[in-house]
Amino acid sequence: MKQSDRHKRLTELFCSLCEVNNITVDWCVGVNAADPFQDLISLRCATITTDAEFAIALHELGHHVTHRETYLGPRRVRERVAWEWSREACYANDVPWTEEMTAVESECIEAWRKHLDQGRTER
Repeated sequence: MKQSDRHKRLTELFCSLCEVNNITVDWCVGVNAADPFQDLISLRCATITTDAEFAIALHELGHHVTHRETYLGPRRVRERVAWEWSREACYANDVPWTEEMTAVESECIEAWRKHLDQGRTER
């Protein structure tokens, strides 16, 4: 999918936030993952073509940025802190947190809650 002008600007913002935090970005098709325990210097992301993809990319960057504060905490805390960081990054850069961003945040938090409700352990 082609990027709109808005999503090009959001991609530029995301890249600048990565640069400020010494994180390199590997752009992949259909992938959006970060594992700060494996690699604290790079992040794999899908091309940002929606507000939801931007929010997820920021959330994953948030894991890297807040890693030192939360790495010993429960996973649910790390997830919440990464989402809070992504919202704050938007506000600090005059980017409104849209309904689409709120929806994907809620979906991700609900998926993690269900994961725990099924008796899976936090890591």
